[in-house]
Amino acid sequence: MLKKTLCLLALFIPAGLWAAGNTPQDWTLQIKAAVRAQRKGDLKGAEKLLLRALLVTEDFNADDPRAAYTLDYLGTLYQAMNRPEDAVSVFERALKDFDRSLGPHSVDALSSAGRLADAYEARQGWALAEPLRRRLLDEVKAQASPDQAALAQAESDLALCLDAQKKWDEAMILYADALQKRKDALGPDSPEVAETLSNEGRVWLLKGETAKAEDLLRRALAIDEKALGPVDGAVADDLRRLATVLKKAGSADEAKADEARADSIEEALHAQGPPSPSPQPLPRPVSAAATAPSGSAGE
Repeated sequence: MLKKTLCLLALFIPAGLWAAGNTPQDWTLQIKAAVRAQRKGDLKGAEKLLLRALLVTEDFNADDPRAAYTLDYLGTLYQAMNRPEDAVSVFERALKDFDRSLGPHSVDALSSAGRLADAYEARQGWALAEPLRRRLLDEVKAQASPDQAALAQAESDLALCLDAQKKWDEAMILYADALQKRKDALGPDSPEVAETLSNEGRVWLLKGETAKAEDLLRRALAIDEKALGPVDGAVADDLRRLATVLKKAGSADEAKADEARADSIEEALHAQGPPSPSPQPLPRPVSAAATAPSGSAGE
């Protein structure tokens, strides 16, 4: 689909743009124009400009990373346009280009892997996301002095992916390790600790251990209420999970009260309206040597 779109778009690009070969300046102009269009809410216009920028990169060296940056930006735009299949397609291409141009251990390649994993998971593609989550966890572990909060996040992300595939034994090991790391790095009352407790509680519920699930979910709820306040989406999620446990435990009245409170929180959040979306940042610059068009000695 994207290849066909690029071919059709090429018919409408002014001939002068191609006459003397495309330059890094042409790419930068298209990207900056796309950022402006997106900030104005013109997502279709931003898409057209990014596709033009992608065509410009065809004249660059094979190891030039700007094609990957453009694809990565285009993927985030497709997500904003509610086009998940297109987002996955371009994120897949972006990751391949980052791996080739910058190396599989580069920051940009790893960030791209994370976005692709997110896109897979948004479409319930947990099995596709799993190798990416394992790659990201392995990269954090391989650091000389890994940041414990980042390591816990990578463990939690993989655990969620495994959890969704009912690989609960490995998921629970990862959740437990992430929980301890988050307590040590962020404090016992952080929302991240509550998130892990809630996920552990949900797994125990799925395994039929309602008493263990209830204890973990009550702890998560208490932390979220303290850290985030009584009107927050995480608190509503905690209440709904806790209500499910209480129903199974025979406490129907308490479950009903928790569900009613969750409804009230969600109504209040809906009345506030959605948060303002952050504009897509301009892709980072790359070196002059890396950006010279094919056959050129430089800029």
